Amino acid sequence: MIKTKIIKHSLPILFIDTFFFIDFVGNRHRKTKSHYFAEELELIDLVLKLTKEKKLLCPEGDQEEEYHLGVKYEEELRKEQAQLSHGIRAMYHYGVYKFQLQQAMIACLKNQKIVEYDYRSLFEGDPLKELEKALSHPYIISVHIPLPKSFLNKQRKTKEELAKDFERLRKENINSGTRFKDQVKREVLGKLDAIINTLKTVVPKLTQQQSLTQAEINGLQVFADYLAYLSHYAKKEVTIKEVADFIKSDYYASIPYISVESKLYASLLTQQNSVKESDNFDFHQTSQMLPFCTYFLTDSSLKHRITTNPLKLDEEYRVKVFSMKEIRNLILELQKL
Repeated sequence: MIKTKIIKHSLPILFIDTFFFIDFVGNRHRKTKSHYFAEELELIDLVLKLTKEKKLLCPEGDQEEEYHLGVKYEEELRKEQAQLSHGIRAMYHYGVYKFQLQQAMIACLKNQKIVEYDYRSLFEGDPLKELEKALSHPYIISVHIPLPKSFLNKQRKTKEELAKDFERLRKENINSGTRFKDQVKREVLGKLDAIINTLKTVVPKLTQQQSLTQAEINGLQVFADYLAYLSHYAKKEVTIKEVADFIKSDYYASIPYISVESKLYASLLTQQNSVKESDNFDFHQTSQMLPFCTYFLTDSSLKHRITTNPLKLDEEYRVKVFSMKEIRNLILELQKL
């Protein structure tokens, strides 16, 4: 049995969901404020104070993606988040996944019984050193590069199509009586299924010199990454079977990013309620941030999913999760630091 050990940073890490910033900035522009506005102001002041005292980190996740796809008061949102984070941000979620993947491969090849994941699984450098550097400067540098409209429209379309695909799969699972536990296994082995299906369709096409679809190219890239990483750390050319054996191992299933993501999607695809377009993004960000956080502030829906059966990820990763209705409780927790 493989044991996963999460080594959290010496400074507590607070992740604040985009939902908070959207509500907070929106309140500034509304005559009638939401119930949370006074507490939002108090929380921001407290986070700034604790960060300057080097008692707390409040890094940015991948909220940039949500801002790109169009929300009101985009520049204000970016400014608020940059001030709270002092410019400190986590690696992009795909980078977090690939780093942890390689850590698991190394542990697997060494036959380690305990696999450790520390702050390097989330940040490119030591965030405390970055914070100290940021605090020594009188200003925060935050760079935003606008994306072409055509690219953003393509992203919006993809987001809609993904939600429709997930909803179709959810209905199929409900009709067939698929259990959460079985769906988790499917999600964990999803990459292996994708690799096998890609090779089945691509090899004949390559033989006949036919062009490949974007999905087939993406599938080949995933397989190439796994093959390259495993060969590099094994110091030999590994076989397709060895890649498959790794993906089917406990080392792979216990990767924090994979484990969280698989359980989130399994819960989505076996739930009674319809899929929301925002679910896919929320799951990427939760898989990226949650295991290494001390505090996690999000909306009520995601909080409920994370903290109740069958997931209970807050207990598994020792993180205190708060909804927007519980900002006062979060403030009381932070005041203890």
